[in-house]
Amino acid sequence: MTPWQVIGIIFASVIALALLFLVAPVTLTVVMNDEHGFRLRGRILGLSFYRHPEKKKRVRLSDYSERAMKKKQEKQNKKERSAPSLPPPADDAPLTEKLSFATELASTVLRRSLSLAHVRVRRLTITVGSSDAATTALLYGVVSPALAFLLETLEQFSHLHISRNARVGVAADFTSDRTRTDIHLRFRLRVIHLIIIALHSMIKTASHHSRVSKRKAK
Repeated sequence: MTPWQVIGIIFASVIALALLFLVAPVTLTVVMNDEHGFRLRGRILGLSFYRHPEKKKRVRLSDYSERAMKKKQEKQNKKERSAPSLPPPADDAPLTEKLSFATELASTVLRRSLSLAHVRVRRLTITVGSSDAATTALLYGVVSPALAFLLETLEQFSHLHISRNARVGVAADFTSDRTRTDIHLRFRLRVIHLIIIALHSMIKTASHHSRVSKRKAK
């Protein structure tokens, strides 16, 4: 095998790995219930890269030794020194214009994210309750259409999948003094989709700054 053939194999392997990474699925699982509270977990290629709340670390006596504490403090000081300062505002446009652009950008990113996402609903139930029956009825009248609107939005803008045995709906419990939730949603995108969304946001932001600069030049 010639050196050029070896280089070609290495180059092809790198390209194949890059393509594999670009099409790798990224999943974000949202769980909220009375037993565990709110939990958020992100995974890529089967590996967890984000978890909220963070998994509690095992306490070891060696972590509190003089050397370990000194190293931890040095690491914290280095992190504080390297932390970037907040960038100055991109322009001196009115606050209302900035808020309008931020809202438009967030809406665009959300729509694009949903259009590329596969959403799996495993549980989505809300049981409304309060100390007063009239308040419970009022809450039910608000939450029920809100949930229906959420499902309609997900069905319209995303690839929505509802598990066969999924529990979905809103109920009123006049014997309970609190509202209970049981939610389990999973959002799945590919790495290349995230890159596309990020590039689209960057282009939209750059276009906005360009329009502002031209307006100021006039």
